[in-house]
Amino acid sequence: MTHRLFLACLPLLLTSAICGQSPQKDPRAVAILNQMQAQLGWHRANLPGDLIALGTLQRTKGTETVSVPIRFDVRGRSQKKIRVGSLSDRTAVFNGSAAADVDADGRVFRLPPHVALTTKPIEFPFLLGFADADDSELEINHLGFETLSNEPAVKIEIRRVPSGTDLLSDTIRLSSPVIVWVSQQTSLPLQIDYIRLAMQNMRAPGHFIRRYADYRKVRGLMVPFRQEAWDAGEFRYAVVFESVQFDNGLSDLDFHVPSRSAGGR
Repeated sequence: MTHRLFLACLPLLLTSAICGQSPQKDPRAVAILNQMQAQLGWHRANLPGDLIALGTLQRTKGTETVSVPIRFDVRGRSQKKIRVGSLSDRTAVFNGSAAADVDADGRVFRLPPHVALTTKPIEFPFLLGFADADDSELEINHLGFETLSNEPAVKIEIRRVPSGTDLLSDTIRLSSPVIVWVSQQTSLPLQIDYIRLAMQNMRAPGHFIRRYADYRKVRGLMVPFRQEAWDAGEFRYAVVFESVQFDNGLSDLDFHVPSRSAGGR
């Protein structure tokens, strides 16, 4: 390998991909992911058009109402709007690489594209984008076994290795991998460890934990009605859904990302 070719391949080597070869997939890990996805029921072929989840956001300082409308496309990508009322009365809109926070006074705070792409406040369609074993850009590794909250689990590492050199591809590489803990008893995911890039510096990754519980079947799809967010070992909040309804007729207009406003940033 020439020095020039080695330097061209170095970014991919650092993410454990080999230049000129497809990302590796451990057959044991692939089998576990396929079993998990079959248990969850979320597939591109049966995606609903959208969903609206209603419930509460529980923090140590109090409980607020939360409304989460989400719209899907045929590839499983989603548009999200999260409205938290009661105490903070804020709305967050995520639409691809565009995102914004809107406060109670209507002030708009636009988020950088790398933050929009790596923030996972609510993850639907449930883990579909992480667990597609047929995706040619995914590297899938088996990390062994671990007991999580007294439940035996298998740890699977999912690393996306895009071939592009644009900002989106760079963001995806920097925010990999995702680690999933899959229950050995139910084949359902119990927890993920994922990376979110810092607001002011996309080269500064932070690790976050999301835990899933209280699975219920809604129109044949398993939905975790409780999702807990943890940061650096500390509990941040729990989203507890009371209802999840599919196919509500949402449109692109429902997920318009507002422009920067006076007083915003």
